[in-house]
Amino acid sequence: MINLGFFDKFRKKKGSIYVDQHNSFYTFDNSTLASNETLFAAVSMLSNAIACAPITLRHNFDKVRPSENSVARLCAFGFNPNMTTFEFIRSMEAERNCSGAAYALKDYDRNGRVRALYLLKSAEVEPVVQRGTHELYYHIINGDINDYIHCSHIIEVDYISADGYTKGIKPLDVLRNTFNYDCKVKEFSVNQMNYGLKPNIVIKLEGNNISNAIMEKYDAMISRYKQHGILYLDSTKEIRDMQASNVIDPKVFEAEQITIKKVASVFNIPVSKLWGDTKSGSSEEADLMYLKDTLLPIIRMYEQAFTRGLLSNWEREDGYEIKFNMNGFARGNMSVRGEFYQKMIRNGVYSPNFVLELEDLPPYDGGDIHYISKDLVDVKLLPEITAKEISGGGEKNSNGKELL
Repeated sequence: MINLGFFDKFRKKKGSIYVDQHNSFYTFDNSTLASNETLFAAVSMLSNAIACAPITLRHNFDKVRPSENSVARLCAFGFNPNMTTFEFIRSMEAERNCSGAAYALKDYDRNGRVRALYLLKSAEVEPVVQRGTHELYYHIINGDINDYIHCSHIIEVDYISADGYTKGIKPLDVLRNTFNYDCKVKEFSVNQMNYGLKPNIVIKLEGNNISNAIMEKYDAMISRYKQHGILYLDSTKEIRDMQASNVIDPKVFEAEQITIKKVASVFNIPVSKLWGDTKSGSSEEADLMYLKDTLLPIIRMYEQAFTRGLLSNWEREDGYEIKFNMNGFARGNMSVRGEFYQKMIRNGVYSPNFVLELEDLPPYDGGDIHYISKDLVDVKLLPEITAKEISGGGEKNSNGKELL
Protein backbone atom coordinates (compact mmCIF):
# COMPACT_ATOMS: atom_id res chain seq x y z
CA MET A 1 0.00 0.00 0.00
CA ILE A 2 1.13 3.52 -0.66
CA ASN A 3 0.24 6.91 0.75
CA LEU A 4 0.51 9.30 -2.19
CA GLY A 5 0.35 12.49 -0.15
CA PHE A 6 4.08 12.68 0.59
CA PHE A 7 4.92 13.00 -3.11
CA ASP A 8 3.35 16.44 -3.23
CA LYS A 9 6.76 18.08 -2.66
CA PHE A 10 7.62 17.30 -6.29
CA ARG A 11 4.54 19.07 -7.66
CA LYS A 12 6.38 22.25 -8.75
CA LYS A 13 9.14 20.48 -10.66
CA LYS A 14 8.76 20.20 -14.40
CA GLY A 15 8.04 16.68 -15.55
CA SER A 16 8.05 15.37 -11.99
CA ILE A 17 5.38 13.71 -9.90
CA TYR A 18 2.31 15.77 -9.19
CA VAL A 19 -0.36 14.18 -7.06
CA ASP A 20 -3.08 15.78 -4.97
CA GLN A 21 -2.68 15.87 -1.20
CA HIS A 22 -4.84 12.97 -0.15
CA ASN A 23 -4.16 10.19 2.29
CA SER A 24 -5.30 7.62 -0.20
CA PHE A 25 -3.91 4.10 -0.27
CA TYR A 26 -3.62 1.56 -3.04
CA THR A 27 -4.80 -1.91 -2.05
CA PHE A 28 -4.73 -5.28 -3.75
CA ASP A 29 -7.50 -7.78 -4.40
CA ASN A 30 -6.65 -11.47 -4.12
CA SER A 31 -9.95 -12.67 -5.64
CA THR A 32 -8.37 -13.11 -9.08
CA LEU A 33 -5.78 -15.62 -7.92
CA ALA A 34 -8.30 -17.40 -5.72
CA SER A 35 -10.63 -18.06 -8.66
CA ASN A 36 -8.71 -20.94 -10.26
CA GLU A 37 -6.23 -23.48 -8.89
CA THR A 38 -4.22 -23.74 -12.11
CA LEU A 39 -3.92 -19.96 -12.38
CA PHE A 40 -2.75 -19.75 -8.78
CA ALA A 41 -0.14 -22.45 -9.42
CA ALA A 42 1.19 -20.75 -12.57
CA VAL A 43 1.37 -17.25 -11.07
CA SER A 44 2.89 -18.55 -7.83
CA MET A 45 5.51 -20.49 -9.76
CA LEU A 46 6.62 -17.51 -11.84
CA SER A 47 6.43 -15.00 -8.99
CA ASN A 48 8.42 -17.14 -6.57
CA ALA A 49 11.01 -18.03 -9.20
CA ILE A 50 11.71 -14.42 -10.16
CA ALA A 51 11.74 -13.31 -6.50
CA CYS A 52 14.24 -16.05 -5.61
CA ALA A 53 16.91 -14.59 -7.89
CA PRO A 54 19.23 -12.38 -5.78
CA ILE A 55 19.31 -8.75 -6.96
CA THR A 56 22.59 -6.83 -6.84
CA LEU A 57 24.04 -3.57 -8.09
CA ARG A 58 27.07 -4.18 -10.31
CA HIS A 59 29.82 -1.82 -11.41
CA ASN A 60 31.75 -3.16 -14.39
CA PHE A 61 30.65 -6.68 -13.37
CA ASP A 62 31.85 -6.22 -9.76
CA LYS A 63 29.25 -6.46 -7.01
CA VAL A 64 28.66 -3.18 -5.15
CA ARG A 65 28.26 -3.56 -1.40
CA PRO A 66 25.16 -2.15 0.33
CA SER A 67 27.39 0.04 2.50
CA GLU A 68 28.77 1.72 -0.61
CA ASN A 69 25.61 2.73 -2.47
CA SER A 70 21.97 3.55 -1.64
CA VAL A 71 20.61 1.57 -4.61
CA ALA A 72 22.63 -1.46 -3.51
CA ARG A 73 20.99 -1.12 -0.09
CA LEU A 74 17.52 -1.11 -1.65
CA CYS A 75 18.33 -4.26 -3.60
CA ALA A 76 19.71 -6.02 -0.54
CA PHE A 77 17.37 -4.94 2.25
CA GLY A 78 14.06 -4.13 0.54
CA PHE A 79 12.59 -1.51 -1.76
CA ASN A 80 10.34 -0.02 0.92
CA PRO A 81 9.96 -0.26 4.71
CA ASN A 82 6.92 -2.55 4.44
CA MET A 83 8.31 -5.32 2.24
CA THR A 84 11.43 -7.41 1.84
CA THR A 85 13.06 -7.58 -1.58
CA PHE A 86 11.56 -11.04 -2.10
CA GLU A 87 8.05 -9.88 -1.16
CA PHE A 88 8.28 -6.82 -3.40
CA ILE A 89 9.42 -8.70 -6.51
CA ARG A 90 6.96 -11.53 -5.89
CA SER A 91 4.04 -9.11 -5.56
CA MET A 92 5.14 -7.12 -8.60
CA GLU A 93 5.42 -10.26 -10.73
CA ALA A 94 2.06 -11.55 -9.49
CA GLU A 95 0.41 -8.25 -10.43
CA ARG A 96 2.06 -8.37 -13.86
CA ASN A 97 0.78 -11.90 -14.51
CA CYS A 98 -2.75 -11.08 -13.37
CA SER A 99 -3.14 -7.59 -14.86
CA GLY A 100 -0.77 -7.56 -17.83
CA ALA A 101 1.46 -4.88 -16.25
CA ALA A 102 2.88 -3.88 -12.87
CA TYR A 103 3.95 -0.41 -11.73
CA ALA A 104 6.24 0.84 -8.96
CA LEU A 105 6.22 4.51 -7.95
CA LYS A 106 9.49 6.09 -6.81
CA ASP A 107 9.97 7.99 -3.57
CA TYR A 108 12.95 10.36 -3.34
CA ASP A 109 15.12 11.73 -0.56
CA ARG A 110 16.04 15.41 -0.27
CA ASN A 111 18.99 14.87 -2.62
CA GLY A 112 16.82 13.44 -5.37
CA ARG A 113 17.98 9.85 -4.88
CA VAL A 114 15.44 7.04 -4.96
CA ARG A 115 14.89 5.90 -1.39
CA ALA A 116 11.88 3.60 -1.88
CA LEU A 117 9.56 1.99 -4.41
CA TYR A 118 5.83 1.46 -3.84
CA LEU A 119 3.60 -0.81 -5.89
CA LEU A 120 0.55 0.63 -7.63
CA LYS A 121 -2.59 -1.24 -8.52
CA SER A 122 -2.49 -1.83 -12.25
CA ALA A 123 -6.25 -1.38 -12.69
CA GLU A 124 -5.89 2.24 -11.55
CA VAL A 125 -2.99 3.10 -13.89
CA GLU A 126 -3.32 3.82 -17.61
CA PRO A 127 -0.36 4.74 -19.88
CA VAL A 128 -0.95 7.79 -22.10
CA VAL A 129 1.28 9.60 -24.59
CA GLN A 130 1.37 13.41 -24.63
CA ARG A 131 0.59 14.97 -28.00
CA GLY A 132 3.43 16.85 -29.60
CA THR A 133 6.18 15.67 -27.24
CA HIS A 134 5.31 11.96 -27.45
CA GLU A 135 6.36 11.63 -23.81
CA LEU A 136 4.85 8.83 -21.79
CA TYR A 137 2.71 9.61 -18.73
CA TYR A 138 0.64 7.42 -16.44
CA HIS A 139 -2.92 8.43 -15.69
CA ILE A 140 -3.73 7.40 -12.10
CA ILE A 141 -7.32 7.30 -10.88
CA ASN A 142 -7.96 6.28 -7.29
CA GLY A 143 -10.87 7.79 -5.41
CA ASP A 144 -10.35 11.56 -5.38
CA ILE A 145 -6.95 11.21 -7.11
CA ASN A 146 -7.03 11.87 -10.84
CA ASP A 147 -3.57 12.89 -12.05
CA TYR A 148 -0.84 12.26 -14.58
CA ILE A 149 2.66 11.13 -13.55
CA HIS A 150 5.67 11.28 -15.86
CA CYS A 151 7.20 7.93 -16.83
CA SER A 152 10.54 8.89 -15.26
CA HIS A 153 8.96 8.42 -11.82
CA ILE A 154 7.49 4.96 -12.43
CA ILE A 155 9.08 1.58 -13.11
CA GLU A 156 6.94 -0.63 -15.34
CA VAL A 157 7.18 -4.34 -16.20
CA ASP A 158 4.53 -5.75 -18.47
CA TYR A 159 3.45 -8.27 -21.08
CA ILE A 160 3.59 -7.61 -24.78
CA SER A 161 1.50 -4.83 -26.31
CA ALA A 162 0.82 -3.81 -29.88
CA ASP A 163 2.67 -0.47 -29.77
CA GLY A 164 4.90 -0.66 -26.69
CA TYR A 165 2.99 2.17 -24.97
CA THR A 166 -0.38 0.72 -24.09
CA LYS A 167 -0.79 -1.63 -21.15
CA GLY A 168 0.34 -5.19 -21.77
CA ILE A 169 -2.18 -7.84 -22.78
CA LYS A 170 -3.68 -9.60 -19.76
CA PRO A 171 -3.10 -13.34 -19.71
CA LEU A 172 -6.46 -13.63 -17.93
CA ASP A 173 -8.21 -12.07 -20.93
CA VAL A 174 -6.56 -14.60 -23.21
CA LEU A 175 -7.66 -17.41 -20.89
CA ARG A 176 -11.16 -16.10 -20.22
CA ASN A 177 -12.94 -18.73 -22.33
CA THR A 178 -10.73 -21.45 -20.88
CA PHE A 179 -11.56 -20.45 -17.33
CA ASN A 180 -15.27 -20.20 -18.09
CA TYR A 181 -15.20 -23.68 -19.57
CA ASP A 182 -13.18 -24.98 -16.63
CA CYS A 183 -15.69 -23.45 -14.21
CA LYS A 184 -18.60 -25.16 -15.97
CA VAL A 185 -16.78 -28.49 -15.94
CA LYS A 186 -16.04 -28.22 -12.23
CA GLU A 187 -19.63 -27.22 -11.51
CA PHE A 188 -20.80 -30.29 -13.43
CA SER A 189 -18.30 -32.47 -11.58
CA VAL A 190 -19.45 -31.23 -8.17
CA ASN A 191 -23.09 -31.79 -9.06
CA GLN A 192 -22.30 -35.27 -10.28
CA MET A 193 -20.50 -36.08 -7.05
CA ASN A 194 -23.29 -34.63 -4.91
CA TYR A 195 -26.16 -36.26 -6.73
CA GLY A 196 -24.87 -38.83 -9.20
CA LEU A 197 -23.08 -40.94 -6.58
CA LYS A 198 -25.81 -40.75 -3.89
CA PRO A 199 -28.25 -43.67 -3.62
CA ASN A 200 -31.88 -42.54 -3.74
CA ILE A 201 -35.21 -44.19 -3.07
CA VAL A 202 -38.78 -43.42 -4.12
CA ILE A 203 -41.73 -44.40 -1.93
CA LYS A 204 -45.08 -44.73 -3.69
CA LEU A 205 -48.02 -43.82 -1.43
CA GLU A 206 -51.66 -44.81 -1.79
CA GLY A 207 -54.34 -42.14 -2.10
CA ASN A 208 -54.52 -38.66 -3.59
CA ASN A 209 -54.96 -36.51 -0.51
CA ILE A 210 -51.90 -36.63 1.73
CA SER A 211 -52.00 -34.28 4.70
CA ASN A 212 -49.05 -32.45 6.22
CA ALA A 213 -49.38 -34.60 9.34
CA ILE A 214 -48.94 -37.77 7.27
CA MET A 215 -45.92 -36.29 5.47
CA GLU A 216 -44.35 -35.41 8.81
CA LYS A 217 -44.65 -39.07 9.83
CA TYR A 218 -42.96 -40.15 6.60
CA ASP A 219 -40.20 -37.58 7.09
CA ALA A 220 -39.56 -38.98 10.56
CA MET A 221 -39.52 -42.49 9.10
CA ILE A 222 -36.99 -41.48 6.43
CA SER A 223 -34.81 -39.84 9.08
CA ARG A 224 -34.74 -43.12 11.03
CA TYR A 225 -33.85 -44.92 7.79
CA LYS A 226 -30.90 -42.59 7.16
CA GLN A 227 -29.72 -43.07 10.72
CA HIS A 228 -30.23 -46.83 11.18
CA GLY A 229 -30.65 -48.16 7.64
CA ILE A 230 -34.02 -49.79 8.36
CA LEU A 231 -37.29 -48.75 6.75
CA TYR A 232 -40.72 -50.11 7.86
CA LEU A 233 -43.51 -50.12 5.28
CA ASP A 234 -47.03 -51.57 5.25
CA SER A 235 -48.63 -53.37 2.31
CA THR A 236 -50.15 -50.19 0.89
CA LYS A 237 -46.77 -48.63 0.13
CA GLU A 238 -44.27 -49.42 -2.60
CA ILE A 239 -40.52 -48.65 -2.46
CA ARG A 240 -38.36 -48.24 -5.54
CA ASP A 241 -34.55 -48.01 -5.54
CA MET A 242 -33.02 -45.40 -7.87
CA GLN A 243 -29.68 -46.80 -8.98
CA ALA A 244 -26.88 -44.26 -8.94
CA SER A 245 -23.89 -43.97 -11.22
CA ASN A 246 -20.76 -45.19 -9.51
CA VAL A 247 -18.21 -43.36 -11.64
CA ILE A 248 -17.45 -39.80 -12.70
CA ASP A 249 -17.31 -39.12 -16.40
CA PRO A 250 -13.62 -39.42 -17.45
CA LYS A 251 -14.11 -36.42 -19.72
CA VAL A 252 -14.07 -34.28 -16.58
CA PHE A 253 -10.41 -35.15 -16.05
CA GLU A 254 -9.66 -34.67 -19.75
CA ALA A 255 -11.12 -31.17 -19.55
CA GLU A 256 -8.91 -30.40 -16.55
CA GLN A 257 -5.83 -31.49 -18.48
CA ILE A 258 -6.83 -29.24 -21.37
CA THR A 259 -7.12 -26.28 -18.99
CA ILE A 260 -3.69 -26.94 -17.51
CA LYS A 261 -2.11 -27.18 -20.96
CA LYS A 262 -3.69 -23.92 -22.08
CA VAL A 263 -2.60 -22.09 -18.92
CA ALA A 264 0.92 -23.46 -19.34
CA SER A 265 0.94 -22.30 -22.96
CA VAL A 266 -0.20 -18.74 -22.19
CA PHE A 267 2.26 -18.31 -19.31
CA ASN A 268 5.00 -20.03 -21.33
CA ILE A 269 5.55 -22.68 -18.65
CA PRO A 270 6.39 -26.32 -19.48
CA VAL A 271 3.34 -28.50 -18.85
CA SER A 272 5.47 -30.77 -16.67
CA LYS A 273 5.86 -27.89 -14.21
CA LEU A 274 2.10 -27.65 -13.65
CA TRP A 275 1.30 -31.31 -14.15
CA GLY A 276 3.62 -34.30 -13.87
CA ASP A 277 3.70 -34.89 -17.61
CA THR A 278 6.76 -37.08 -18.10
CA LYS A 279 5.96 -37.55 -21.80
CA SER A 280 7.05 -33.98 -22.58
CA GLY A 281 10.73 -34.85 -22.06
CA SER A 282 13.29 -35.36 -19.33
CA SER A 283 13.35 -33.24 -16.22
CA GLU A 284 16.67 -31.62 -17.19
CA GLU A 285 15.34 -30.73 -20.64
CA ALA A 286 12.20 -29.23 -19.12
CA ASP A 287 14.25 -27.23 -16.60
CA LEU A 288 16.52 -25.90 -19.35
CA MET A 289 13.54 -24.93 -21.50
CA TYR A 290 11.89 -23.28 -18.49
CA LEU A 291 15.05 -21.28 -17.76
CA LYS A 292 15.78 -20.23 -21.34
CA ASP A 293 12.30 -19.59 -22.71
CA THR A 294 10.36 -18.53 -19.61
CA LEU A 295 12.53 -17.06 -16.85
CA LEU A 296 15.36 -15.46 -18.85
CA PRO A 297 13.17 -13.00 -20.82
CA ILE A 298 11.37 -11.94 -17.61
CA ILE A 299 14.67 -11.49 -15.75
CA ARG A 300 16.11 -9.37 -18.56
CA MET A 301 13.01 -7.17 -18.54
CA TYR A 302 13.33 -6.56 -14.79
CA GLU A 303 17.07 -5.88 -15.04
CA GLN A 304 16.65 -3.27 -17.76
CA ALA A 305 13.61 -1.64 -16.13
CA PHE A 306 15.31 -1.35 -12.73
CA THR A 307 18.62 -0.23 -14.23
CA ARG A 308 16.91 2.57 -16.12
CA GLY A 309 14.59 3.46 -13.25
CA LEU A 310 17.02 3.44 -10.31
CA LEU A 311 20.26 4.68 -11.87
CA SER A 312 21.12 8.02 -13.44
CA ASN A 313 22.44 8.39 -16.98
CA TRP A 314 26.03 8.92 -15.85
CA GLU A 315 25.87 5.87 -13.58
CA ARG A 316 24.69 3.69 -16.43
CA GLU A 317 27.36 5.11 -18.74
CA ASP A 318 29.97 4.44 -16.06
CA GLY A 319 29.10 0.74 -15.99
CA TYR A 320 26.54 0.51 -13.17
CA GLU A 321 23.64 -1.90 -13.70
CA ILE A 322 21.08 -3.93 -11.76
CA LYS A 323 21.57 -7.68 -12.18
CA PHE A 324 19.58 -10.74 -11.12
CA ASN A 325 21.75 -13.74 -10.25
CA MET A 326 20.37 -16.67 -12.24
CA ASN A 327 23.00 -19.19 -11.21
CA GLY A 328 20.61 -20.91 -8.82
CA PHE A 329 18.26 -21.77 -11.70
CA ALA A 330 21.04 -23.35 -13.74
CA ARG A 331 22.37 -25.60 -10.98
CA GLY A 332 22.18 -29.24 -11.96
CA ASN A 333 23.26 -32.13 -9.83
CA MET A 334 26.57 -32.00 -7.97
CA SER A 335 28.56 -34.11 -10.43
CA VAL A 336 27.45 -32.15 -13.52
CA ARG A 337 28.09 -28.84 -11.79
CA GLY A 338 31.52 -29.99 -10.59
CA GLU A 339 32.60 -31.07 -14.07
CA PHE A 340 31.49 -27.73 -15.52
CA TYR A 341 33.37 -25.71 -12.91
CA GLN A 342 36.48 -27.82 -13.41
CA LYS A 343 36.48 -27.16 -17.15
CA MET A 344 35.97 -23.43 -16.63
CA ILE A 345 38.84 -23.22 -14.13
CA ARG A 346 41.23 -25.34 -16.21
CA ASN A 347 40.56 -23.14 -19.26
CA GLY A 348 41.19 -19.91 -17.39
CA VAL A 349 37.60 -18.67 -17.60
CA TYR A 350 36.65 -18.85 -13.90
CA SER A 351 38.79 -18.22 -10.87
CA PRO A 352 38.27 -20.48 -7.82
CA ASN A 353 36.80 -17.55 -5.87
CA PHE A 354 34.30 -16.87 -8.65
CA VAL A 355 33.11 -20.48 -8.42
CA LEU A 356 32.81 -20.10 -4.65
CA GLU A 357 30.70 -16.96 -5.20
CA LEU A 358 28.40 -18.85 -7.55
CA GLU A 359 27.95 -21.48 -4.85
CA ASP A 360 27.30 -18.84 -2.15
CA LEU A 361 30.51 -19.77 -0.34
CA PRO A 362 33.16 -17.40 1.12
CA PRO A 363 36.35 -16.68 -0.91
CA TYR A 364 39.88 -17.49 0.21
CA ASP A 365 43.17 -15.59 -0.09
CA GLY A 366 44.78 -16.22 -3.47
CA GLY A 367 41.58 -17.59 -4.96
CA ASP A 368 41.23 -14.79 -7.53
CA ILE A 369 44.10 -16.16 -9.65
CA HIS A 370 43.09 -17.58 -13.05
CA TYR A 371 44.69 -20.87 -14.04
CA ILE A 372 45.09 -22.67 -17.32
CA SER A 373 45.85 -26.34 -17.93
CA LYS A 374 49.55 -27.37 -18.13
CA ASP A 375 48.86 -28.27 -15.52
CA LEU A 376 47.01 -25.47 -13.62
CA VAL A 377 49.62 -22.74 -13.71
CA ASP A 378 49.11 -19.03 -13.16
CA VAL A 379 48.09 -17.50 -16.50
CA LYS A 380 50.51 -14.65 -15.80
CA LEU A 381 53.39 -17.14 -15.93
CA LEU A 382 52.27 -18.73 -19.20
CA PRO A 383 54.38 -16.46 -21.51
CA GLU A 384 57.48 -17.20 -19.45
CA ILE A 385 56.85 -20.96 -19.54
CA THR A 386 56.16 -20.85 -23.28
CA ALA A 387 59.42 -18.95 -23.88
CA LYS A 388 61.36 -21.60 -21.98
CA GLU A 389 59.80 -24.33 -24.05
CA ILE A 390 60.67 -22.58 -27.31
CA SER A 391 64.28 -22.12 -26.20
CA GLY A 392 64.53 -25.79 -25.27
CA GLY A 393 64.17 -25.30 -21.57
CA GLY A 394 60.96 -27.22 -21.11
CA GLU A 395 60.30 -29.80 -18.46
CA LYS A 396 61.86 -33.27 -18.89
CA ASN A 397 60.92 -36.67 -17.60
CA SER A 398 63.14 -39.16 -15.78
CA ASN A 399 64.65 -40.35 -19.11
CA GLY A 400 65.65 -36.83 -20.07
CA LYS A 401 62.97 -36.41 -22.72
CA GLU A 402 60.95 -33.20 -22.85
CA LEU A 403 57.35 -33.37 -21.76
CA LEU A 404 54.76 -32.45 -24.38
